Amino acid sequence: MTNLSALEQCAQCPVGHRCSAGAALPVKCTAGTISMAGSAECSLCRSGTFQRYVGQTACNVCPTGSACAAGSTEPMPCSPGSVAAEQGATDCIACAGGSFQPDKGRTACLRCPLGAYCPAGTLTPLPCPSGTFSGETDLSSVGQCTLCPVGSSCATGSEAPLSCTPGFYTPEAGRSSCTHCEPGHNQSAEGQMGCSLCPVRTYVSITGAAECHNCLTRLSSFSGSATCNICDEGFFRRDALTEATTESCKLCFEKGARCPTNTALETVVVLPGFWRLSNRSKQMIKCKGSAAVKRCIGGMDAGFSGEGYCSERYTGPEHVCSAVKAKASTVTMMNASTALRWGEGSQCWRVWWWPFR
Repeated sequence: MTNLSALEQCAQCPVGHRCSAGAALPVKCTAGTISMAGSAECSLCRSGTFQRYVGQTACNVCPTGSACAAGSTEPMPCSPGSVAAEQGATDCIACAGGSFQPDKGRTACLRCPLGAYCPAGTLTPLPCPSGTFSGETDLSSVGQCTLCPVGSSCATGSEAPLSCTPGFYTPEAGRSSCTHCEPGHNQSAEGQMGCSLCPVRTYVSITGAAECHNCLTRLSSFSGSATCNICDEGFFRRDALTEATTESCKLCFEKGARCPTNTALETVVVLPGFWRLSNRSKQMIKCKGSAAVKRCIGGMDAGFSGEGYCSERYTGPEHVCSAVKAKASTVTMMNASTALRWGEGSQCWRVWWWPFR
């Protein structure tokens, strides 16, 4: 309206508008602002409220799950990891340690689950590292995860330790996986920190074994063996290079010898009172004459031509040895029928030595 002559002729600014001095027409308040009638300026919506339309007289309360700063045109949904539990929030609140929130626009945080920890403001739970576990909820830091105990394994995010099955073990705490027993070792129980050696006469050739197997008849093994590769007690093989099998391990001599475990022909133990020509001989000869056990001591060392089976100052075999005299470096042969009379009729003969005169 033009040509006004008095103040009373000016119209009052309507609600939802602003009318500055000298304004010819009212201007609608923008979104995020409001005004009452007769307002020269529009007012921002206060914190905790919003207004999305123009020309309004009142602001709306910010809904739950959102925050509204002063002058907001729309509620701002809370980002993941934060919440607004009540209406009229000016800021979203980060989830406290031990809780999380993966979605936006939420009103409450979720409890941190088993096997995980949740620092403040967490969007998703963080799994406890391998070698640890968590049997409780609401953990807020990795330091609250529990170290996996000995005899168990804990993969990433474990809720409880997993006991090692038979044939496996963990030697120390904090392991993410169990270690298998090596060949020659076994473990028959769960949750152990080590493996046991397979006993003598048993073996196991695979890893992760719970039990050891018995050797076949005639065969044996040392403790902790992966195979039965030696002859059992009471049997012998040709030599150390011969593979021990049920065929190659022969029954020990019926008389005059003993065959301990892992005996070869050269290591057969000759019993006292018996003699053989060498460590390759299979013939055990019974010593004759008086004091046979004293003269023929037996054993494993054949010496040269069987004299190792004789006691000191005796030699063998029968009808070959001769007594000798010695002075300085000179050696003279004597009459065998006289010098060897003590051991006459036996395999081990006494050798007499005396200075040459």
